[in-house]
Amino acid sequence: MIQRLKHLLQETTETSLEAVKSTVKRGTIGNPENQAQAQEVLNIIPPHTVPHPRLRLIEKARLSIRRGVSFHSIMIQRSEASRHLNIKDPVWRLDRKKVGYRFVDSLAFRRPQTPKTLKSFGEIDPRPGIVIKPVRSTGARGVFAIVDTNKIIDIKRGKTLTSWEQVEKRVAKLLSSSTRTIKDQWLIEELLVDEHGDLARDLKFFAFYGKVLFVQEIKRFPTFKATFWDRNGVPIVTGKPAELDDGYGISQEMIDTIEKISAEIPSPFVRIDTYRLNDNEIVFGEFTPRPGQFEEFDLDTDRLLGEEWLLAENRILNDALDGKKFTAFNDAIAPRKETVKPSTT
Repeated sequence: MIQRLKHLLQETTETSLEAVKSTVKRGTIGNPENQAQAQEVLNIIPPHTVPHPRLRLIEKARLSIRRGVSFHSIMIQRSEASRHLNIKDPVWRLDRKKVGYRFVDSLAFRRPQTPKTLKSFGEIDPRPGIVIKPVRSTGARGVFAIVDTNKIIDIKRGKTLTSWEQVEKRVAKLLSSSTRTIKDQWLIEELLVDEHGDLARDLKFFAFYGKVLFVQEIKRFPTFKATFWDRNGVPIVTGKPAELDDGYGISQEMIDTIEKISAEIPSPFVRIDTYRLNDNEIVFGEFTPRPGQFEEFDLDTDRLLGEEWLLAENRILNDALDGKKFTAFNDAIAPRKETVKPSTT
């Protein structure tokens, strides 16, 4: 299989290189018809198949190597930088619940009320009106909303459990999983509902250092459905599933709030996840430095996300050179011993 894969990749590289050489040629690239043909090729080929001499012609003709800017590729690069070069993006510090809460508290952004300390699962009092969640997990895995003693919603699976014993059995499996084990450390938060009495929907803001590009709205129960809105509240296609046909949308006030928070984080990108209470109010959920299933975005969206990353990176550099201190962020990530305090907002 390895040899076959190597052969296929080599064949793809050679084919792409030949296509570039045959369409991007000195003396003919200035012709509009030739440019159009060359651009079609450059929309498709992997960027590593473009040799330097041809790149100079591409630049002179003002053509674009569309896949040369890619959010997908940036996510892989950041993973490699972290795991193998020990280059740590500071935004990951906000991935820790207590640090993220400390940060948004300093910015007076409402979050769910929480007890001061984490608990083991056996210490939890399963009373109605709370949500329990692992301190470190993704995709709502291990999150349970206790609506009533006989109505407990397994958020990840979209199932209603009718007793605490059923929750105990599910948690036992999660704690003993050999592939994605979760730690026996749990947050207890207030249960958030919207103006209709339903579980508050997720609004996930794709934020690039002071700019929201688009928002994903998610309805998790009884079945997972989602849709996407641009920053102006217009539905958009991203390549990811968008089956939610009764979305509530977003407001300019929401965009403004998230952009102010994003501008205080010295990183090109972080998804800021919130809960929607009504048309005018959102509550902080968590920071997500790397969104799941980023490979599902279509090529146009992947390019757009990559462009916004690079633009945000440039804005951060300029602000840093101008002396911006990121005080709220630095204070939040500073080491300390105290536990998470309940929100008073």
